[in-house]
Amino acid sequence: MRYFRNILILSFSVIFSQQFGGASDPTAFEGIDLKNPYGVEFPFDTKISYKNNRNIPFESIFNNNDIPKLFVLGYYDCEAMCSAIREILFSQLQLNNDIRLGIDYEIVMLSIDHEEDILLAQKQEEIYFNRYFSNDYDESAKDYITFAVSTKSEIEEFANRIGFEYRYNENYEKQKNDGRQKYDHPSFVYIVSDKGLITSGTTSGHFGKEIKEKLVNAKNNSPSMDFDQLYSLTCLKGNIENKNPQQAFDLVQLASTWFVLNVSFGFGYNYLSRKNREEA
Repeated sequence: MRYFRNILILSFSVIFSQQFGGASDPTAFEGIDLKNPYGVEFPFDTKISYKNNRNIPFESIFNNNDIPKLFVLGYYDCEAMCSAIREILFSQLQLNNDIRLGIDYEIVMLSIDHEEDILLAQKQEEIYFNRYFSNDYDESAKDYITFAVSTKSEIEEFANRIGFEYRYNENYEKQKNDGRQKYDHPSFVYIVSDKGLITSGTTSGHFGKEIKEKLVNAKNNSPSMDFDQLYSLTCLKGNIENKNPQQAFDLVQLASTWFVLNVSFGFGYNYLSRKNREEA
């Protein structure tokens, strides 16, 4: 059942990838980029609200347990790439037996939408924990999934300091049928040490076992790669500058399809192996 559920989730991500920004609009990605934050210090002084905490510095969830953070910027009510990336990330973490939530990593997300409130963030925490971790972890593991919100000025300053560009679409309500969302933004997962150093990052198609080494480097507070190496694997810099979002979508769709095929193979192999054992 777990494999079948993930096949459905990852299949939906293929559909979502076609909707992000609107492939027919050559200006869709203008002004949206991911600057190279290799070795950049995390903005600890940014004020956020999460769980039962209100308007306190980001630092409050760092420097306390030596566990690397998988950090996501997006928004909770996104119906396109943001949600697809989040689903793929959580499903791949669930399937990865080499790393454990609360031991090898924590998950932290900050909404770029200042209109989203802490109740929505708490609800999303509950949904994602129950969907992906409740069968393998007790309730205390919820402490290692933190979905936060903040004010407009705090979010803007935070994003600027780590080089994350996003754009609010004023006419998104009228353009929903064309696939436009409230915000256009890169879909990316930062890997941050508990000391607050951005050491690496990953994106759709790269949430598999290679993440373990990245987490080890983060635990050692050691930057492990230059983010420029990832641009060709994302719907980001190259395709934005060339104003060719269709190529970006094709790339994301390819990555999502790769996931579906791999998970489908695993499901089929396990099913046939079990059937053969039962017949033997």
